[in-house]
Amino acid sequence: MADSKTEITPNGMIIEPTSNETLSSEAQNGPIFNEQTDYIFLACASVDLLALMDQTTLAASLTIVSKSLAASSSSGWIAGAYFLTSTSFQLLYGRLSDIWSRKVILMVGIAIFFVGSLAASLAQTAVQLIAFRALTGVGGGGIMTVAQFIVSDIVPLRERGKYQGILVRGKEVA
Repeated sequence: MADSKTEITPNGMIIEPTSNETLSSEAQNGPIFNEQTDYIFLACASVDLLALMDQTTLAASLTIVSKSLAASSSSGWIAGAYFLTSTSFQLLYGRLSDIWSRKVILMVGIAIFFVGSLAASLAQTAVQLIAFRALTGVGGGGIMTVAQFIVSDIVPLRERGKYQGILVRGKEVA
C-alpha cells in the first residue's frame, strides 16, 4: 500500500517522495517559537517604545522648555536636531549592524541615547539643548532601526507581519 505522501500518476506509476521532497515539521506545523523569542521581541519593542516616547514627550513640552530657556526663536531646532540626526544615522547603524553584532550596535545606540538624554535634561542654554538633542537623535535612530532588524531576524517571514504590526501599535501608544 502507498502511504499518504506517495503519488500515483494517471498511467499507474507510483512515485514516492525523496528525502528532499518531504516537508520539515516547521513547514507542516508552522514556525516553532520558544520563550526566548518572545523575550527578545519584548525587549526590542520596549527599546523602540522608549525612543518613540522621547519624541512624543518633547513635542508635548516644547513650548514650556523653549520659554524657560528663552529660546522661542530656535524652538524648531530643538526638535529638528533630533529628527535630522536620527534620520541621518539610521543607514549607518544598519550597515554597522551588518558588520558587527546587532546586539553590540543596539547597546551602543542605547548608551548614546542615554548620554544624550541625560545631557539634554541638564542643558542650561538653548544651544546646549539643541546639541544634546542631536546626540540623542544619533542614539535614537540607531535603537529604532536595530531593534526592528532584530525582530525581522528572529521572527520567520510568515509571522513577521504580525510582529511588525505589534511594533506599529507601540507607535500609536507613544
